[in-house]
Amino acid sequence: MEKKKLTRTINATTASGQEIALQELNKKITNTDATTKNKPMKRLNMEIGQDLYDQIEAEIEETGQTIKGFFVMLAKQHFKNKQ
Repeated sequence: MEKKKLTRTINATTASGQEIALQELNKKITNTDATTKNKPMKRLNMEIGQDLYDQIEAEIEETGQTIKGFFVMLAKQHFKNKQ
């Protein structure tokens, strides 16, 4: 069964439509921030070889990910596979 994303059409040409659009955007921002806001975060720095870096760059360009997103995905996959 395929999941379908439900979207709502908002008429942003009126003042009330613009207000509704802003409220919807603020809800999305708040929901996204809530997943990381209350969790402690750590910063990582590392050195990798140029060849590996070039491969990572090519991959993230192809997939549209960020470098951070790429490494988070790798770490999650690693720990999921360990279970």
